Amino acid sequence: MMKIGFIGVGQMGSLLAGFLLNDGYPVSVYDIDPRCIDPLVRQGAQPASSPKDLTSKSDVVITVLTYPKVVEEVICGKDGVVEGLSNDKIVIETSSIDAETSIRVGKEIEAHGGKYLEAALLGPPPVVKLKKLVFITAGDEKSAKKCEPLFLSMGRKALYVGGPGKAKLMKIANAMIYAAETTVLYEVIAWCIRNEVSPEALLELRDERFTLNLDQVREILKGNLTGKPNWVIKDVFHGLSKADEKEIPMPILGTVRDMVHWARSQGMEQYPFSELIWMLYKKTVKK
Repeated sequence: MMKIGFIGVGQMGSLLAGFLLNDGYPVSVYDIDPRCIDPLVRQGAQPASSPKDLTSKSDVVITVLTYPKVVEEVICGKDGVVEGLSNDKIVIETSSIDAETSIRVGKEIEAHGGKYLEAALLGPPPVVKLKKLVFITAGDEKSAKKCEPLFLSMGRKALYVGGPGKAKLMKIANAMIYAAETTVLYEVIAWCIRNEVSPEALLELRDERFTLNLDQVREILKGNLTGKPNWVIKDVFHGLSKADEKEIPMPILGTVRDMVHWARSQGMEQYPFSELIWMLYKKTVKK
C-alpha cells in the first residue's frame, strides 16, 4: 500500500487525510501549525518535521495549502518537498492557485526526479465530509491512473483533463458556469416576484431537473444538428416583453435576446436555441 504524506491539514486537509487513515493507508502529516496535526496523530498518522522529511518517507505527497507563494515556498524552498524527492515519487498539488504557478511548480518537481499531478477540488467542506468531492486531475497521466484509488478514497470521482495547468483552468470554467447560472436564476426570481409568481414554485420546478440536456450538447458539439425550432426562444421573448412592460431590468436575458437577433440576421432562424447559440460561439473558436 502506498505511503501518503499530507502537507496542510486545516479544515479541508484534515478531512482528506482522515479518510485515507480510515481506509488503512499509512499517512504522514506536516503543518506549519503543529496543533493541526495532533488529531490526526491520535488517529494514527505519523508527524513529520518538515516538507522535506515528509517527502522522504512518502510515496505520494498531497499538498492542501492556501496561496501561490506558500505553495512555491513549501515545495521549492529550503527543506521543501523537492529536497526530499527521488525517482517516481508523486506530488499531488490541490491548492487553489493559478495555472501558471502550477506549471512552474510542476517543472521543479520533475526536474528533481518526481512526478507532478495537479488536482483541483470541486466541492465545499460539507461536500467533502460526505466524501462527494470531485477531483479534476492534470499532469502525468500514469500518475493520475495510479492515484485514482486515493481520490476515490477521499471523494466520489476523479476526472483527468490533460497536461499541467489544465485542471486549474477546468475548475475556473466550472466556476464561470456556476456564476452565470446563479446570476440568471436571481434575475428570473426577481421577474417572478414582479409578476406575482411564487419563487418557491419556480425552485420546485427546477428541482424536477428540467435543465440543459448534456447528451444533446455532446451531439451538437459533434456537429449533429436537428435544425428544428423549439419553444425556448418564443418563451424567452414573451418573458422579456413582460419585463419591458413592467420595467424589470433583465441584463442577462436581454443579452440572450440580442444574440438571437444576431443569429437570425445571419440566417440561423431555423435552429433550436441550444444549436443556435453554439453556432454563434463556434465562430469564435475557429483558428
